[in-house]
Amino acid sequence: MSPTLRTEVTQLSIVSGTEQADAGDTGLVETSPTIPAGTGKGNLHLLVQVSGEPMGKEAIHRELIQVMASEFSHVPGGITNGLREAIRAANDVLYQRNMEALPLWQRMGETCCAVLRGNDLHIGVAGEAQLYIIHKGDIRIFPPPPAATFADSIATEPQSLPPLGVDEFLPGVGLFHCEIEEGDLIILASSGLAQIANQDRVARAAQGGLGALADTLRSLASRTDLSALLIEIGLADTEAVPQAKPLRAHGRSAPSQVKPTRVRDVRKHRPRPPAKGIAAGLVALLLAFAARILALFAGLAARMQLFFSRLLASGLLGRIGRGLRAGLVGLFQGLGTLTQRMLPESEHATTAMEVPHVRPTRGVTRVERSSRLPLFSALAIVAIAAGVSIGLVMRSRSHETQFSQFMQDAQTEVQAALTDETPAGTRQHLAQASDYVEQALQMKPGNADASALQAEMLLALDDVNRVVRLQFSTQIPFAGPPGQPDRVLLHDNQVYVLDPGTQQLRSYLLAETGAAEGVVVLSPDNPPASLAVQEVTDVVWMEEGSGRETSNLLVLVNGSSLLQQDQSQGFIPVSVADSEIWHATCLIDGYSGYLYVLDPQEDRILKYAPTGESYDSFPLSYFQADTVVDLEGATDMAIDGYIYVLINKSILRFSGGLQEAFSLSGLDDQELENPVALFTSAETQHIYVADAGRGRIVQFTKEGAFVRQFLPPREEEDLFLNLQDLSVDEARGQLVALTWDGLFVAPIQQAPSVIE
Repeated sequence: MSPTLRTEVTQLSIVSGTEQADAGDTGLVETSPTIPAGTGKGNLHLLVQVSGEPMGKEAIHRELIQVMASEFSHVPGGITNGLREAIRAANDVLYQRNMEALPLWQRMGETCCAVLRGNDLHIGVAGEAQLYIIHKGDIRIFPPPPAATFADSIATEPQSLPPLGVDEFLPGVGLFHCEIEEGDLIILASSGLAQIANQDRVARAAQGGLGALADTLRSLASRTDLSALLIEIGLADTEAVPQAKPLRAHGRSAPSQVKPTRVRDVRKHRPRPPAKGIAAGLVALLLAFAARILALFAGLAARMQLFFSRLLASGLLGRIGRGLRAGLVGLFQGLGTLTQRMLPESEHATTAMEVPHVRPTRGVTRVERSSRLPLFSALAIVAIAAGVSIGLVMRSRSHETQFSQFMQDAQTEVQAALTDETPAGTRQHLAQASDYVEQALQMKPGNADASALQAEMLLALDDVNRVVRLQFSTQIPFAGPPGQPDRVLLHDNQVYVLDPGTQQLRSYLLAETGAAEGVVVLSPDNPPASLAVQEVTDVVWMEEGSGRETSNLLVLVNGSSLLQQDQSQGFIPVSVADSEIWHATCLIDGYSGYLYVLDPQEDRILKYAPTGESYDSFPLSYFQADTVVDLEGATDMAIDGYIYVLINKSILRFSGGLQEAFSLSGLDDQELENPVALFTSAETQHIYVADAGRGRIVQFTKEGAFVRQFLPPREEEDLFLNLQDLSVDEARGQLVALTWDGLFVAPIQQAPSVIE
């Protein structure tokens, strides 16, 4: 079992070389410093940084941290999906802020997120932020730098990831995973760290521990901006008591919200005639349309500014690039300003100071005002139509972009699944791809490309899970009085179903056409002579051998009596010695004429030798005298020379009265969940287990190696969720599954003993 780990966290917020008590750029969501090892999403550590003027940064940082923490906690799915959606939520908030701000006040953002759970570290990155892991003197960086980067360079260029706040839908998010150990140091850092220290410098500073690393970063960032979250992984001395805590940021608490001062309109308003009020409303509509035009100009200016910022960072254009950037940005800003000045000001606008009112030199007559109404009406109709058209186009483009992104993400996960060499990793990638396709289909139900990709992924998932989809040749629904059928036996073309709920034994004859005719062959209403049937417990087909000359159906009734089916006489009692010592929980099975009785309550298996067609000889204990076995909880038994006993989620194997080493292998992360029945025989090459917890029948070799699993057709996957028993005839290629709802017969093909 892995040791329990805990964290010690230090936060650095340095602005222009001056350390801030708290810039609101870091935060974490945790129940305690102890790293949780169970299920759940683990402890979340967050770092964000936005560009631009220092004024207002802290409020933006706090808003983004809060949005990311809330989205991560509430979005469905695993850790990876939570990180992805949290980063995209932060992008949405910053993008909306930029759309509402003047071009010079628009900002780009970067973020680095880390989730700790057990020994796993899940990482999410956007922009130029980076995460460093120092492990025993070695250092790893996420996103990984290009292979051509030299270790002694002043700055390491990370792989390019899009920043926050630029695109309406974030094109890509960096998602990574690795394992951590005691003594590791983790650094969540803004892009400023790569500009002041190379990998070797960071690794050397980390050798002195968390405090020395923090002091080194403070000294290096004496003239720049740096945000960093330093996490040291240690061994938890005692188990911390979980305490639910809200999102907290390191340092002082966030400042309280200050209510804005209400601005009073100092202008005197006079009642206006209705015509002038209608005209003012139409003018307001025109102003809204103009605001949309301004927003488009502002967005275009921001994109041009971002483009030239990145172009200039490469150092290729120098002064020419700066001149072009300034000219184009100024042009678009000038267009926006010119448009705003050309539009009439709304008479309802509220200002912070009194504006002198200039009276017109000539009064406007009512006739002139009335003549302007058609013009305003026409302009309003044009403005509304243009606004609706622009909105629909933008919404359509956003919808298409998001759909394309889901499809691209799904295809990326499929490619990752094809290259992953571990079944567990392949399953994880395919499951994630399936989530993306489902989201795409929610946007475009019935889309041919998405439906085809989903079908391809499901087939690939069945292949890696070694799933065989059964095609039923016969389905027999159970009607009539409610019952609880729990035993099924297949012999030749005859199927016997035992139902303790109705105390009936029914027989079904399987026809080549797939039809089946069922009759009640034993019940309290038609008991054999001289024996009242009160309880029907188990059924077994007893082959001839060891002195027994016939093969017959044996039924355990009333907890201690055996009935044998005779072709001419029906069911007749079979004499069994000392059957009164059996408990009500006993099960029976047969092998080569011998009768075996499993008594879990006494931790024993009794062995009866045949005496003709009866079992009058004194029973022997199957286990040797020095063999101690715990059979409590045993639910089924099967014999092929060895005796197999199903207990909870394990199978015990015995030979010659001794327990042998035996275990099930190869299931990986698909362990048995609720096995209810076991089947094997001397005529079969495999062991079969009915797993009701996962709604499947699992096939193993007789050494316990996983071969494959049988499931219903995909459109009827819930059929086996109340699975009760199974029976298999490998020679005929038939499998029979019993549920409380019906009987299902399906053909199966032979499989190799072990699938590599």
